[in-house]
Order: sequence, then structure tokens, then C-alpha cells
Amino acid sequence: MKAMQPASARALTVVASLILFIGFLVPSPSGSFFACGLAAVLYAIPAVFGSGRMRLFAAVLFLCSLALAAAKYPDFRNDQDRYRQRAK
Repeated sequence: MKAMQPASARALTVVASLILFIGFLVPSPSGSFFACGLAAVLYAIPAVFGSGRMRLFAAVLFLCSLALAAAKYPDFRNDQDRYRQRAK
């Protein structure tokens, strides 16, 4: 497996960090859950294909974003249930 260039891994990690930060600021449970999930996907790429410290850093942030998404899931689920009730 070929490692990705350090600049690319760093850029993906920075973008994922910005998205995760925005996820904290979004008051909507659906938006916050989506942002945490998107950040996890973006962290996974440098965690798998990165090298050295960036790989470790991305892996730790990947696990943190998954934990945050799991913590926000019940609120997301309740929000979606309320949406389904209004849609009927």
C-alpha cells in the first residue's frame, strides 16, 4: 500500500478538523451528526494511507469523531422521528 503525500494527509486532516468544529456549532442534531460522520470519513483516509505522526493523529481524531457521532445519534434519531411525524 502506497502512502499518501504528507501535504495531502495534512490538508485532509485540517479540513476534517474544520468540519468537526462546525459540527459543534450547528444547533441541529441532524447537521451535527452529519458533520461528525463526514469528519470521520475524512479522517479515515489519512489514518489508513498516511505515514508517521499524521497517521496516528488522524486515527485518534477518527476515533474521537466516531465517539462524538455515537453520542449525538440519539438526538439525531429523535429529530428524525419528529420529522417523520410532521411529514405525515
